[in-house]
Amino acid sequence: MCFLTKNNGGSSPGHILYPLKWPVSTYAMREYLRGNDAYRQYFFKQHELTTCLLNLIELYYILLKDEDEQEADKSFLACKQYEVEITDDDVRKAMKFRLACKAKKENISYGEAIGYTIAKRLDSNFLTGDDAFKGKPQVEFQK
Repeated sequence: MCFLTKNNGGSSPGHILYPLKWPVSTYAMREYLRGNDAYRQYFFKQHELTTCLLNLIELYYILLKDEDEQEADKSFLACKQYEVEITDDDVRKAMKFRLACKAKKENISYGEAIGYTIAKRLDSNFLTGDDAFKGKPQVEFQK
């Protein structure tokens, strides 16, 4: 579960994001924080959300680059408590998946490969809008 808050620049405290029922990609977290309405329905439902350390690392980097250190720290800490463990088996399967994707000219980050593999291990869906995942099984694809 990851509860992010989003403050649209006003004096309000922001919206509480409720957890999703599947692992969330870095792409999905970032799109919500950018204000992409297609992701609102997922973040405002009461379901279980999970993320992994690599997705948190990617999110932190993106926010540090695009926003500032304060926003990056806030989002990282808000999500950190909902991190799921990356198992040795996750690493092996994710890197085989990533290599197979590279052979098809699909560019998938380490974090997204691990997140997708965790979704499969949890028999869940992986929420993303990354084009490389379009049409793959166990993916909730949203732009």
